[in-house]
Amino acid sequence: MILQEISGMRLFTSYFIVQYFIFHSISSVNAQDLFNLQNSRKFAYYLYLSGDFELAIKEYERIVFFDSTDFESRLNLVQSYRHTGDYGRAIIRTRQFFNSSRNISYGFSNEYCKSLILNNSLSESRKFLSLNDNFTNEDKIFYLVSTELFDEDYEKAREIININQDMGNPYIDRYISILDNKMYFKYKSPAFSVALSSIIPGAGKVYSGAWKDGIVSFFFVATSAFQSYRGFEKNGVKSAYGWVFGGLATGFYLGNLFGSAKAAHKYNSNLKHNLKHKIEEIFYSYE
Repeated sequence: MILQEISGMRLFTSYFIVQYFIFHSISSVNAQDLFNLQNSRKFAYYLYLSGDFELAIKEYERIVFFDSTDFESRLNLVQSYRHTGDYGRAIIRTRQFFNSSRNISYGFSNEYCKSLILNNSLSESRKFLSLNDNFTNEDKIFYLVSTELFDEDYEKAREIININQDMGNPYIDRYISILDNKMYFKYKSPAFSVALSSIIPGAGKVYSGAWKDGIVSFFFVATSAFQSYRGFEKNGVKSAYGWVFGGLATGFYLGNLFGSAKAAHKYNSNLKHNLKHKIEEIFYSYE
């Protein structure tokens, strides 16, 4: 009986040891297969195509660390940083991959220039475009125009387009349609807005597109001024009622002037924001 129990225990122990080594061997093979560079590249590229750029960055950083000659992984790493909005990091990593901005190769040169522009490093973008020759002529013109548009120098952008108007680049054509749309450049004059409201309270706000605020301003100024007039008419200059509403009328009137200037500035700011949004929309779509 005891011998049978010992024999059974030995059999169970042997079975357990065999299973352990089989499991360990399979796990080791799978782990080795999963984390080799070839499969890591496939996984990183899958994450990149899926738009999961944060995880793609982690994979590509590991790949680039182990294989400094992997050009495609380096490029995808820089692109992933740009897609996450980390333009500064995209710029830094590109500089680390190349010893000089002149040597930044095609593909990287496009990514580097995009990140400079999006990072608002516009003077650096101009300098890079003048030093680096690894662009197609079409790309170079597009980035030159984009740099000036992001810097709000629309005259300079137009000048570059006019010099290269035979390019036939559909993205440049879309820029031209924006520059030709006068609606984006119909700014309101704050001084004129204030002048209007000084004559007719609220008129400057209506001129600046804030017609509801204009009507409210006119109502408050007119109402309080009328109440002040009634008070002084009834009780003379000693009328507390007249002085109170007179003070309110003055306050509303001055507020109306300030608000008119503010309304013009807000209108211009919204106009610039819409223009910038249209420019960015074209720029982001350029691949």
